[in-house]
Parts: sequence; C-alpha cells; structure tokens
Amino acid sequence: MQDLKLHTVKDYNSIVSAKIPDSDVHPLTYETVISIMMHSPCSVLNNLASYMKDGIYQKHYLKSFQSTTQKNSDKYPIYCRRNNDSFVEVRNGICLDNH
Repeated sequence: MQDLKLHTVKDYNSIVSAKIPDSDVHPLTYETVISIMMHSPCSVLNNLASYMKDGIYQKHYLKSFQSTTQKNSDKYPIYCRRNNDSFVEVRNGICLDNH
C-alpha cells in the first residue's frame, strides 16, 4: 500500500498555499479562497466570531507571518504566510490579509 501522507516541507508546499491568490491569474481560486477559506474579522472587529472565547483567539488564530514553510515540533506544518501587502476588503472597509 502506498504511503499518501505528507512528510516533508516539499510535500506540503506541493499542495498547500496559505496566501491570497492573484485574482487576475487565478480568478476561480481567488473567489473560492475569499468566499469560504478566509475567516471573518475577529478581536475588536468581531468579538462574537466562533473562534473567539472571552475575547481570546481559539484554534490558533491569527497565524503569524512566516517566510518559509516549516515543520512544527509536533510534526504539523507551519505554512509560509508572507507579509506581501495582499489583502481582501470584506465589508465595511475591513481588510483581511495572509494572517
């Protein structure tokens, strides 16, 4: 039986991207990411978000900017999330970035 698990940073990077896609180059991917993959504003912008509890982020959000993908000590990846000034304006002028 073939091992289909991802084991290396190269494996992760081959199928996962934690960035806002370019809307001109990949319009369908862009629409998919901004409509179902990006979390709504949180913290003072939305303290009632499902991943906020008593004003504190749950489930490890927000993610830190990261210049490269790395393996965490628990073997889970920490995906590359570049601070490239890419953002999406969601509503009421609120902008979400690669966090």
